[in-house]
Amino acid sequence: MIDAKEYLKKMSAELDGPIKSYIGDEEPKVLMDAAKQYPFAGGKRMRPAMAVACCKAVGGDGSKAVPLAVAIEYIHNFTLIHDDIMDGDNKRRGMPTIHVGYGEPTAILAGDALFAKAYQIIANLDVPAENMRDVLKYVA
Repeated sequence: MIDAKEYLKKMSAELDGPIKSYIGDEEPKVLMDAAKQYPFAGGKRMRPAMAVACCKAVGGDGSKAVPLAVAIEYIHNFTLIHDDIMDGDNKRRGMPTIHVGYGEPTAILAGDALFAKAYQIIANLDVPAENMRDVLKYVA
């Protein structure tokens, strides 16, 4: 039997590198630094871990699910940025929220950049064209 906490801890460590690899030193620097803050801060990585686990559960190669897992994590972080603005939160994971550190306009654009980056990753998934509609449907 798999211990869920141990699985999440293991997957979090395995997914940190890929999560950081899809956003490089891009311009504009301030915007991209804001976009990186939440996904690069770590965390449980529950959503991407579940994407990999689901792939494995149906007999797939979990490593092939990593790009989709990263996209899902970026979308989750996009929602967190916008949620923090809407709720007026000042802290997340013990650090200043993005809108506090960078201002609301930059925070909104940082969330939008993560959302766009997620769909850029999805567009490049190694899946048959006839399956892409289902991928997009379920992610959306």
